[in-house]
Amino acid sequence: MDHKKLSVTAECQLAVMRELGQFTRYDVMRKLDVSRTHAQTMVNRLRRKGYVEEVGFTEGRLKKRLKVFQVTSKPIDLALPARQKIWNTLRICRAFTKPEVCAAADVSMALVSRYVNELIRWGYVRKVNNGRPGEVAGYARYRLLRNTGPDYPRVAPQTCSDPNIGEVRKVEAGSCNG
Repeated sequence: MDHKKLSVTAECQLAVMRELGQFTRYDVMRKLDVSRTHAQTMVNRLRRKGYVEEVGFTEGRLKKRLKVFQVTSKPIDLALPARQKIWNTLRICRAFTKPEVCAAADVSMALVSRYVNELIRWGYVRKVNNGRPGEVAGYARYRLLRNTGPDYPRVAPQTCSDPNIGEVRKVEAGSCNG
């Protein structure tokens, strides 16, 4: 079974199928107003991921046997935002390098670097040492200073909003730090 997250479109398709109860591919085709091949592709993709299961057969037009499906009780996994993955990793590790966070959170190095630098600017993270450029594992180490809670701080160049403590900060005039 594939454990990838569902897209918003697939979630909508799954909701329609759940509304139908037991259904055939032709029911999906009529309900969503799509072609037969598109309906087959939708049902097959959701079946491979384990969200839809085959429950039997029914007779269609011209005495043709049609497979009957229903939505399983498997919960829908919503994909986390990349910054939430990074924040969760920082909260677990406490002390880290950017490549460690990149690997653990499964996001790009550029995104990790940008977010960690913003967190440094707003006082959530501090650089512990500079590392040794050019050497194996010579990356700078960082430490999380402010673990305010499970939701990631929304940081930007001019503002910082932390939903965990309900705080919104803005850059003061003439200041280069948050």
